[in-house]
This record gives sequence, C-alpha cells and structure tokens, in this order.
Amino acid sequence: MPYLRAVHELKTGAIDITYGIESKGSLSLPTGVVTPTAAHSILPLSLYSVANRGIKIQQWSQTNEYSIGTVLPAPVDQRPEDLVQSNIHYFQDAFSLTKALMAKRIDLVTLDPVSARSISKVLVAKLERIFDYGSLQKFPLFSPLSPRMHNAITLCQDFIAARIKLFDSGVYEAVLTANEMDFLKPYYNQPEHSSNCRISRP
Repeated sequence: MPYLRAVHELKTGAIDITYGIESKGSLSLPTGVVTPTAAHSILPLSLYSVANRGIKIQQWSQTNEYSIGTVLPAPVDQRPEDLVQSNIHYFQDAFSLTKALMAKRIDLVTLDPVSARSISKVLVAKLERIFDYGSLQKFPLFSPLSPRMHNAITLCQDFIAARIKLFDSGVYEAVLTANEMDFLKPYYNQPEHSSNCRISRP
C-alpha cells in the first residue's frame, strides 16, 4: 500500500509492522509508533538516468535544466525545499516514474540503489547513477495499538535480538549471497547490542 496509508494503518492498529523512512533535512519518522533507535539500513539517494546519456552533475543547482521524477512519501507541506521546484514531477511509485524515464518524458529519477536495481531487472532497463544528493534510513515500525501484540516495545526488542543473532551467526550474509543480493551488504547497519526501542516523538 502507499507509504502514508501504511503509516496511518499502523497508527490505528490495522496493521502490526511496516517500514518507516527518515531522510536528513526532509523526511521524519512518524510519531507515536515504536521503533529501534538504530536504522535497519542506510541507503544513498541518487539521481539516475538512462544509461549512456552523458549527463554530468556535480551539484544540485545543475539539475535545473533537467526534468526530474521523484516519489516522495510526504504531504505537500512537508516536502524538502530542494525537491519543490518547477522541474520536479511527482509519481505514485518508483515503477511509474522509471517508466516515464524510459519513455523520455523525464530526464532523471530519484532512487535508492535497491529500488534502482529491482526496477532495472523488472523493466529490463539500464540505469546509470549520476549524482548522490542525500541518504535514506529505514526503520522497522511497530504499532502500539495493535490488538494482536501484547507489547510493541517487547516485540521490537525481540526483533533487534533476532537480527543480532542472524548477523553474528553469518546467516544474514549467507542469505544475501544465496539470493545474489550481495550489493546490499554495504547498506545494512550492523546491529548493535546497545540499540534499544522507543516511541518516536516529534
């Protein structure tokens, strides 16, 4: 489901667990939900083009001459200033914006490397990473109002403990390797034993 709807459903207890995203200076985690203090993964946010277009960008101000597609799961009044300009076009999801890129309706798209790789495979599209402009942190979120879990903070702490066990045993890395997903390794946070769970606040 769309990100904002998933957050709403989590807050009302209709769903139990989802992932939340946080980006420095723009997106914040939703308030009133239970989350670990450490991010599950930290991904670079980048501009991508169709491969071999020869687009060179070294700073954000150089993007003004290009038409850019983005998916930003935040209300209009909470969008970061650098993504509110006349050449930015908003799409419902990463697949629709990438299709627009392949159809040459836009020049660049904003994606993280996981989404870019997944879309490249599904659409059989060759994308080229042009410019890194930010980062995206992903956190598992747990509903404090779910009728199906007795204590969201306890479940969150159990999640952290299970994740530490997977990393320490090498199982996590083995699963990534077996599924040809080694490229994810640099982006996953090594879980810390000191990581705790909290209710997110404004």
